[in-house]
Amino acid sequence: MTTERATRRCASIPKPPAPTGKAGESDLDRLLFHCSEVVVCYDRELRYTFINDAGAAFLGSKVEDVIGRTNREIIGRGADAIEPHLRCVLEERDKLFVVHEIQLPGETRLFDTVYSPVLNTAGEVECVAGICRDVTDKRTRIRHPKEPAGEQVEPLEPADEKRRLEKEAHRKTAEALRRSEGRYRELADSITDLFFAMDQHLDVTYWNRASEEMTGTWGDRAVGRPVFEVLPGTGGTPLEEMFRRVQETRRPETLVQAGAFDGKMRSFEFHAYPSSSGGVSVFGRDISARIREEEEREQIQAELQASSRIQAVATLAGGMAHRFNNALSAVMGNLDLLGMDLIDLDAGVRESFGRYIDGMKESIEHMGDLTRQLLAYAQGGRYSPTVIPMDTFVRYTLPLLAHHIDPSISLEADLPGDLWSVEADTAQIQMLLSAVVQNAAEAIEAEGTIQISARNVPVADHDTERPARLEPGSYVRLTVKDDGAGMDEETLERIFDPFFTTKLQGRGLGMAAVFGIVRNHGGEITAWSVPGEGTRISIWLPAREIVGQEATPRREPVRAEGGTVLVVEDEEAVLEVFRIVLERMGYQVLIAPTGRQAVETVETSAERIDLVILDILLPDMDGRSVYPELIRARPDLKVIVTSGYSVEGPAREILDAGAQAFLPKPFSIQELRETITRVLGDAPSLARPP
Repeated sequence: MTTERATRRCASIPKPPAPTGKAGESDLDRLLFHCSEVVVCYDRELRYTFINDAGAAFLGSKVEDVIGRTNREIIGRGADAIEPHLRCVLEERDKLFVVHEIQLPGETRLFDTVYSPVLNTAGEVECVAGICRDVTDKRTRIRHPKEPAGEQVEPLEPADEKRRLEKEAHRKTAEALRRSEGRYRELADSITDLFFAMDQHLDVTYWNRASEEMTGTWGDRAVGRPVFEVLPGTGGTPLEEMFRRVQETRRPETLVQAGAFDGKMRSFEFHAYPSSSGGVSVFGRDISARIREEEEREQIQAELQASSRIQAVATLAGGMAHRFNNALSAVMGNLDLLGMDLIDLDAGVRESFGRYIDGMKESIEHMGDLTRQLLAYAQGGRYSPTVIPMDTFVRYTLPLLAHHIDPSISLEADLPGDLWSVEADTAQIQMLLSAVVQNAAEAIEAEGTIQISARNVPVADHDTERPARLEPGSYVRLTVKDDGAGMDEETLERIFDPFFTTKLQGRGLGMAAVFGIVRNHGGEITAWSVPGEGTRISIWLPAREIVGQEATPRREPVRAEGGTVLVVEDEEAVLEVFRIVLERMGYQVLIAPTGRQAVETVETSAERIDLVILDILLPDMDGRSVYPELIRARPDLKVIVTSGYSVEGPAREILDAGAQAFLPKPFSIQELRETITRVLGDAPSLARPP
């Protein structure tokens, strides 16, 4: 059974140049023939044209018995793990790394192998060179070939004939050695990894072409010099320690170390092997790309974990805001009803009670701002997006912000008159700007300046300074810069984390809310800061064209005569406010605390139903599931969607499906009346279809 895994480097191997005399015959011969790794070469018919001692030993044969034969002839079915890769290299002219199990006589071994195509002068693949490392038990075990048991005694021949035969044999041997030398050099220079050899003094004795290219040092300048001069910066490092250990222990080792041999920092995986001459042979593989991929993978994993953590907190924040808004709706509605009931009281009493009511309403509005911050952080969306001219908006907002910062802090603006407009929710962008300016003011301990500027910024694909998540397009960049204390790197990295603050306990939600608002508007936010040099917050918001719209005439609230409203709401306090207010408006009120009851009421009630006020979050069904059932029963039914969440999300889906309006919680009685009037207007009530 054969198991294997292979990876391919998509680059053809260039034709190596002719030998340049980088090493003598004896050095190269010892390097390849006595290397502890298996070194082989195959022709296009997959027959061995070269194999070193280690390779022949693993096959259980002698070198001369292997040359000219195929693996299938030597190891039988074990060749199935080798031949497909050789054919692949021949056909695709690519280098191939493979780890596979090979069935050898009497045992199965695991080999880490690199196969390389060797090209001739015509650019054709002439043969395939291979270097194999036995990694069966994570350490190389080499069996050297046994000495021949003895030589066969040939019959004696006449002296002259014998001398002639010996001379011919020497000539053939010398010719074979010359051909082998050329093949060895071609094989070594075809390797695309660093490949060099050292003697017992760690002076370089061989330096292949890849070593020249990766270090910028030619072979004739490397050979004969100490390796630590040829590879500057390696002396006294773990790499030198490894070389000397390999010399002492005669055991191969592997080490990953960075180096800038050609002026460019790279990471190499060095494999060092002892040579028979007492020196060390080394392969060095550039693994910079692999390390970068691992680092990027770790960074992505960290970002995913951070995103998951933020999403969990965002979900919690959104749920809290929803429940809080429901409670505020009940309080606001009851205060409005109380104010209405004070009409018949004495003017002085009514004024006194009115002040109390106004104070409570003001507090409710502040609490509503907090819930909007929670929803903004939870990326809950925009309540009422409109096209905003940015220069006008910022100029109008700055005086409001100036009242909330210390008078010793100067607020400066740089706003050109040709700023583009953005589509945004005015209240949320005001909250965003207020939070950023407030943070800047808190960073200034005494006197200081906060500068607010805005610019039109076209962003293209090739822009290197644009934030990574920002899509190409037109943006208005809003920048708030202060000359305060600044932040260190650790604090800067957490500036948008929920509830993180370096100030008083309980604060710090503002910048998290800013982050959510910007992202929800399709923009991006970045922060720069240096201790002692202040902080700069940059916000990109997508630009929008102002499209002319006809003004909608304001209609006075209409009192329906006998109209019927179905309120689908599970919060009892909010349901009671709806009932009282709608009854005072002249409507008959039907109530349904669950989605199923709402559907049954619409399907079975004989009464006409003019309007449904539908909450999104119900105990048994989601509002998105309730709406289609209501419309199926009465296709012309008008629906107002209400929720403590924002309009983006489920509410938007229902509106896109055909609902007429959205009423965010908390709401006042006046807002409820205006929404109902906008939906029903002067239209007649709708009767239930027969």
